[in-house]
Amino acid sequence: MNQFIDYESTDTSQIAIQRQYGSIAAYREHKEIEQWKGRMSKSLQDLDIAKKVYRKSVTNYAIFFPTDTAGIVSRWLNEAYDSSNMTAYQRTLLREQIMEKIRGGWANYKVLAFLEHFSFDILLILLPNEQYGQYFKNIYLKKRWLESRASTRLFNYFQGELHLNSKQIEEAYRQILLTK
Repeated sequence: MNQFIDYESTDTSQIAIQRQYGSIAAYREHKEIEQWKGRMSKSLQDLDIAKKVYRKSVTNYAIFFPTDTAGIVSRWLNEAYDSSNMTAYQRTLLREQIMEKIRGGWANYKVLAFLEHFSFDILLILLPNEQYGQYFKNIYLKKRWLESRASTRLFNYFQGELHLNSKQIEEAYRQILLTK
C-alpha cells in the first residue's frame, strides 16, 4: 500500500480508510497503538504491573500529594525523560529551566498544572520535532491511557476482591504511591 491516499482510487477499502484516517500512515499508526493497548491491557491483569504503572504516575501522585513540589517535579521529569529518550544534556537543560520557572514565582500554580501547561515551550526548544512528537505520543496517547487502565484495575481489585470501602481504597492508592 502507498503511504498516501490515492484520491482518484475507486478501491472501497482505500476510500473507507481515507474517510476515517486521512492516510495509510495514520491508519497504520492507529492499528499499532490499538495492538499496543491490547498487549498492555493483558499485562495489567498482573496486579504487580498495575501497581508499578500506578506508582510511576505523576498525575496520580499529584492528586494525593499536591503540595509535594519536589516529588511532583521529580516524577514529571522522569516521565519526560523516559517518554522522549532525552540525552543527558537535554535532561540537564530541562531540569534547570523548569526549576528556574518554579523558583521565579510559578510555584504559586498547582505544580502539575504548571508543568503540563508551561513546559511545552521549553520542550519545543530543547527537542527536535521528531523527539517532541515521540514525547507527545508517548505521554498523551499511551502513558495516560495506561495509567487510567491501571487505576481501574486496582480499583476493581480493591473494591471487588478485597471489599474495601472508599476510605480504605484511597489509603491503598496512597500506599502504592509511597512504595519504592
